[in-house]
Amino acid sequence: MGEYGANQFNVSSNNLPSIFYLPSRAFSAKNSEKNGENGDNFGCVSDGTLWNSNTLEEFKGDKSVMFDKAASRIWSDICSGDALRDPSLLTRFLLATFADIKKYHFYYWFSFPALIFDPPVTSSPPKSASDSLGPDFLPSLTQKLKDIKCPPFFRVFIQGPDQFQVKRLDEEFEGDEHNNLFGFVDPCSLPGNPGWPLRNYLVLIAKHFQLKKCRILSFREHQKNGNSLEFEVNLSDLPSDRAPKSLGWEKNHKGVLSPRHMNLSSTMDPNKLISSSVDLNLKLMKWRLLPSLELDRVQGTKCLLLGAGTLGCNVARSLMSWGVRTITFVDNGNVSFSNPARQSLFEFEDCINGGKPKAEAAAARMQKIFPGMETSGKILTIPMPGHPISSGEEENVKKTVETLHELVRSHDVIFILTDSRESRWLPTVLAAAEGKLAINSALGFDTFLVLRHGLGYKNPEKYEPELGCYFCNDIVAPQNSLRDRTLDQQCTVTRPGLSSVAAALSVELLVSLLHHPDRGYAPADGPREVSNPTSNQFGIIPHSVRGFLTHYANLIIEGKPYNRCTGCSSSVVAAFQKEGFEFLKKVFNEPKYLEDVAGLTQMKEEAEEVSWEVADEDDF
Repeated sequence: MGEYGANQFNVSSNNLPSIFYLPSRAFSAKNSEKNGENGDNFGCVSDGTLWNSNTLEEFKGDKSVMFDKAASRIWSDICSGDALRDPSLLTRFLLATFADIKKYHFYYWFSFPALIFDPPVTSSPPKSASDSLGPDFLPSLTQKLKDIKCPPFFRVFIQGPDQFQVKRLDEEFEGDEHNNLFGFVDPCSLPGNPGWPLRNYLVLIAKHFQLKKCRILSFREHQKNGNSLEFEVNLSDLPSDRAPKSLGWEKNHKGVLSPRHMNLSSTMDPNKLISSSVDLNLKLMKWRLLPSLELDRVQGTKCLLLGAGTLGCNVARSLMSWGVRTITFVDNGNVSFSNPARQSLFEFEDCINGGKPKAEAAAARMQKIFPGMETSGKILTIPMPGHPISSGEEENVKKTVETLHELVRSHDVIFILTDSRESRWLPTVLAAAEGKLAINSALGFDTFLVLRHGLGYKNPEKYEPELGCYFCNDIVAPQNSLRDRTLDQQCTVTRPGLSSVAAALSVELLVSLLHHPDRGYAPADGPREVSNPTSNQFGIIPHSVRGFLTHYANLIIEGKPYNRCTGCSSSVVAAFQKEGFEFLKKVFNEPKYLEDVAGLTQMKEEAEEVSWEVADEDDF
């Protein structure tokens, strides 16, 4: 629903054509305001049709069919009398558009269908209404139009000197063409030309009032220095067996019947431009394939990446591709010369002079790739079981644990992507204690594991996970796995393509969980045939995926929680929640203490005490 009125934007000139504009409310289905409530500004409303093309070729195609349809609607409204009751139907418009939202090129073409007389109508020269009708007529008429909230098309029945009545078009016609003025609120301020709404108004007058001549009042008192016009029009006959011909496509700024084109790419803030461009692919996915895709939910998820190596870089890039905006990296290493070839967030300059800290370099590179990212890097060495701490290190280690704990609290999802098994233990315990979703990804030479840890607070009053964690299959506590290893054994040696596969599955698993009604508490799905439909729009949501690159195969495995797990069992989580750093210090310094707390020591003792009775061969 568009609006038209006098051009008041250039206050230095009064000789301007009318304007037609589409405010934001024009596209609202709730916008039901109609002409007839002009208020003090005498603005007018016009019904229209928006025809938006999906391609530029479609936009350039033949538009005659939709134009003829719009013109036919106007003629139908005139013949049926609907236009008498609602004169805004006389000013219907058509807007054809195409938006190239990748390049910010916009094409549009307005059409204001006008029914034309054949032969054309003729008129007397316009004259000032103040001169022809008297100086008191227009002020009185203006007040009456405001009082009765008359629509922008009206009739004035002149009863005598200084006596007249304002009538709606659907009221009974009295008198003849001499004592009736057919008025309209004229948006045009050009001194010798009435505005475009008069065109279809004349067709309505000829069709319903059966007049050969009519007096027209071009009402302009609402304009700055408004000078209303009065003139007489000689009407032609209308065809009786068909609709009149029509025209009405708008000329462009060159005066040619052609669409207008706006290139806004040069005016866009580059930071906002890349932000909207990044989101565009995701929005296209939502518009075309996944209407229920919750982009805001994904974008608002805060992710903590423990490890900024090969896995960390690939996970970060995948998260950014999905629209995640907040990512924090944690790593204690520096970029080495072997890293840029395998780790996509680093380059040669990051390796010079001993190398930049990985966490900070990765965070900076993410913002360089996409300035809309909110990234940060924390240089931390994660304390580990089997790696004793001296009394001199205790205070620093305690601060490190507090920092890591606060990072876990302040993020929604924890990606555990570290190199060693024992470095995954403390994040596992912190995530379990805080009820945070943890996704663990680990690499072998040609195998990988992607596993989501079970959340334990579905019932806030009781910790009870339904799925296992990374350590639930262990019967020993994590130890120092780097002791006595040679250089080639300490480095992560893996097939180059493996990390990309594992990282992609880790992120896709997160997105699937975000769209499940239970989020991180979603039950584990088992394997199924690819031809079988899935209840979740993103497919199955497994507990873990074990990949074997040698066979190009994946196994979908569900692991139940182990009540004596060193990472997520209730005894371990409760000990941490109760004792805090004191519990952790014992775990770091005493290799067997964690097994005692978890119950593994007791389990081993019970196993050793079992007496095995071997049956005699004669019993078989």
